[in-house]
Amino acid sequence: MDALFNLSNNEVQRDFVFAPERFAGYFGGVGNGKSTGGCLRAWLLSIYIPGNFGLIGRLTYQELRDSTLKEFLSIGKALNGGTLDEGPIIKSYNKAEHWMVLQN
Repeated sequence: MDALFNLSNNEVQRDFVFAPERFAGYFGGVGNGKSTGGCLRAWLLSIYIPGNFGLIGRLTYQELRDSTLKEFLSIGKALNGGTLDEGPIIKSYNKAEHWMVLQN
């Protein structure tokens, strides 16, 4: 994943994304990489732990739609060959209901 996404400039973000702990937190101000780090960690866990169930949420739908969801889908496209359609990582994506099934 580090080959697709440069995490070398943000050591705290990199440590969070690859934290071995079951529960990890990443806190900070606006623009410090929390959404990107959380989305990268979600993809990493979802790819390497088959059959898991994940949920990404925000306080409001507008916050989710305008930042976190956009980042999550952007990373998914990059990992899946540039598309959210069926591919090497994504099995199916329901845009209307905001759920996704991975190939694993």
